[in-house]
Amino acid sequence: MLGKQIAKLYLWYMKLSLGKKVIVGSFLVWLLQAIPKWGFVLLGDGEMAASIMKLLITPRSEQ
Repeated sequence: MLGKQIAKLYLWYMKLSLGKKVIVGSFLVWLLQAIPKWGFVLLGDGEMAASIMKLLITPRSEQ
């Protein structure tokens, strides 16, 4: 199933014009570089990580 999805993405990519391929490639490179930086910024500080977790998960004491 995953192989079929990858094949569809590959065919979609091959149909793109050269300019759009450059844009997609640039975006993917930027995304791969940005994700670890965002993770470090958000989770590097204990207080920020606790705030994010509190938004996502309500503690039982507050229910």
